Amino acid sequence: MYEFIKHPDDLPVKLFVNSVNHVRFHWHKEVEMIYVLQGSVLVYVDQRQFILHQDDIIVINSMSVHQIERTQEDNVLLTWQFNPEWLGGDALIECNSTVQSERNRSKYDRIRRDLARIVQEMNKKAPGYRSYAIGRMQLLCGHLVRYFSIGTIETSPTASDDYKRLNRILQYVDRNYSQKITLQTIADQEHLSLHYFSHFFSDKIGIPFQKYLTLVRLEKAQEQLINSTNSITQIALDCGFANVKFAMCRLISSRSMSIPIIRTARGKRIRSRQ
Repeated sequence: MYEFIKHPDDLPVKLFVNSVNHVRFHWHKEVEMIYVLQGSVLVYVDQRQFILHQDDIIVINSMSVHQIERTQEDNVLLTWQFNPEWLGGDALIECNSTVQSERNRSKYDRIRRDLARIVQEMNKKAPGYRSYAIGRMQLLCGHLVRYFSIGTIETSPTASDDYKRLNRILQYVDRNYSQKITLQTIADQEHLSLHYFSHFFSDKIGIPFQKYLTLVRLEKAQEQLINSTNSITQIALDCGFANVKFAMCRLISSRSMSIPIIRTARGKRIRSRQ
């Protein structure tokens, strides 16, 4: 099952602490890092199985099918989900502390320290915490690319053709959502018939292409709505919506509140940081 991840209002990523019993097989565009704070979990990733114990870390690459299960003991996890663009778009990361050695232990310890500092910033919410947290996250992404990258999805000998194709399509949408994109645009780009591509995308993602494109545009519009002072009309046009009224209705319904209230809440957060 494909998961469309929604980010919180004040960060372009999702960071949360949770306990799991059973999270069935799923995949998503975002890269996911799991850090076991307490207990242990069983993680299945791309037909491989790992038992993660306290202080273990694993990175699940964009579009990798994975499942998480509880072991016989309780667990507490720190989960960080972020856009693969932070890793350069298609970098493949092999980061799994269950196979760490003395030679690379310090590189994993660096990740643990950075995660602890990010959580500290998010909990304290001191002035400038958002910038500090995002800056630390980006440094951590640089650390992953420098020390844990094993190439790219396109050059990976283990990635299937369907996996590579889907990754190309999602990257294209993420980078060109502000432009006019049609089913035919992507079908031509991938040298597929319109009929084949339509079914391929729906089968892999679980929703039609046009609905996925609309969800991406809404996500980008929500980010601009919160983080910019542009007019609603300008935001809608910048995010690729030809029908401004439709965009406004979808934005309001997706946030369950009016646009003035959203921007008022944003203003309060900004003043609280000053």
